[in-house]
Amino acid sequence: MRTSSKLGLRIWNLLLDPYDHEQLADNWAKVDAHDHSPGRGVLIPTEGIAKEAIIGELIAKETLINENLSADLKAELVPGAWTTLESVNASLKAVASFATPEVRVEQNGARAYLCGVYEVTAEIITGAALFTVPLAMRPKTKTDYGAQTIVPAAANQMSIATTGVVLSATLPKDAFLLLEGVNWRLT
Repeated sequence: MRTSSKLGLRIWNLLLDPYDHEQLADNWAKVDAHDHSPGRGVLIPTEGIAKEAIIGELIAKETLINENLSADLKAELVPGAWTTLESVNASLKAVASFATPEVRVEQNGARAYLCGVYEVTAEIITGAALFTVPLAMRPKTKTDYGAQTIVPAAANQMSIATTGVVLSATLPKDAFLLLEGVNWRLT
């Protein structure tokens, strides 16, 4: 008879090994209690965890403030800081009574979100760049999404390239471009 190295199960590997019902019951209790923690089964390796299998709701909040957590991991797990948009079109002016137009990473690093409102001070033609999103917030593939324009009220089709450049359909002078909640996948 021998004992398994991972769960400590008794193994009757020879015909003459003394068999014991209590030992068998103990084996099944250990199998039933195994949860892959130390001493209760083989630890699950990083490669054994599917991408996006562990979502924010499953992570204890107190672990996110642990001083031992790496800065890179913290950035992936919690919403990032709002970041200034780059290369903003000269015909766009931030509206002071709203949040400054910015972008940040949310949903455990899976999505980027915009906020803020721009006033269009001169017509912007279809295909003109509106602004550029910083490198860390750029999608892996070209993405099309809608944003609202206010005065005139209309849906505005926008797209963001993997270079981070955001393009738009024509925007008339004196329109307001509402970016609040516009988002795209990063993964």
